[in-house]
Amino acid sequence: GQGFGRALLAASNPEVAFEGCEFNAEQVVHARSLIADAALANITVSHTSFEEAARHGANDVDVAIAHGILSWIEPASQRAVVANLERRLRPNGLAYVSYNCMPGWAPLAPIRRLILEVKQRNPGDSATQIRIALELIEKLWRTNAGYFVMNPMAAHHVGAMLTMDRAYLAHEYLVERAELPLFADVAAILASAGVTFVASAALLDNFDTYGAPETVRPLIAQVDDLILRETVR
Repeated sequence: GQGFGRALLAASNPEVAFEGCEFNAEQVVHARSLIADAALANITVSHTSFEEAARHGANDVDVAIAHGILSWIEPASQRAVVANLERRLRPNGLAYVSYNCMPGWAPLAPIRRLILEVKQRNPGDSATQIRIALELIEKLWRTNAGYFVMNPMAAHHVGAMLTMDRAYLAHEYLVERAELPLFADVAAILASAGVTFVASAALLDNFDTYGAPETVRPLIAQVDDLILRETVR
């Protein structure tokens, strides 16, 4: 990304070494300017692909972060990310992986697909494509299309989308490859790197008292298999 989060972490934790990789040259330049302006000596940013990054280092990272990446990239790059985890993460290291998943995103999947259909039928820049898509979706939303009547979450989501930055929405929705995997799918991908599930990074998700209806909690407790239990949860 733009490197702000990584630079902020480096500035806040001078005793920790940070690194990042990014394939967009302009964003690398921006990240490096932040690092230089703050005179940070504990962070490096590489202009590289996932495939190239996977060839360097071995058992030298305590924490690896893949935020909003794994389900947005093509299979070759996905395999490279997993290979990177397998190669670089130390034993007992921590991997943080974030992604939009099913079934929570199920009501919103048609919105993503509709935006892609608009993109494919409207050649031009991303700003124009996202504008056309949002105008169409807003009209459907405001005319109480059946999809929104049956999916209150989708209606709420569209209301929020209309207030968001258009550049962010283009980045989020115009990506050609954007899967919505189940938890079990991601667990299987990461298992090939020797990475096993520990907990959700969203704290309250780990406590069924807060994250699940009272009637469902006994059912979750009856599932012994870790991956299946988290899938049910």
